Amino acid sequence: HVRVGTRRTSAEAERQGELTSCDLDRKASAQSAVSGTTLVVHAAYGDAERMLSQCRNLLEAMDQSGVERLIYLSSIAVYADASNPDASILPDPNLGDAY
Repeated sequence: HVRVGTRRTSAEAERQGELTSCDLDRKASAQSAVSGTTLVVHAAYGDAERMLSQCRNLLEAMDQSGVERLIYLSSIAVYADASNPDASILPDPNLGDAY
């Protein structure tokens, strides 16, 4: 069974068990999203100012829920402008952001 956590969900998808709300700015939301899981794949991207606290919230939620396995994926932002997923896949050394 796969559960996908996303900041924005549709009511229909949630009823079918495909998506669950997971706002990493809210510890309770992260806790609810990881509860009952055995593995988390973390691929979130967001405001660079908040990403550290969001990751901390996720890791604390995992710890409290006994989730021992994490796959942490970096962001497309290491390769190109994150707002343009069709951009070149080659790293751009001139981006100038946290990545």
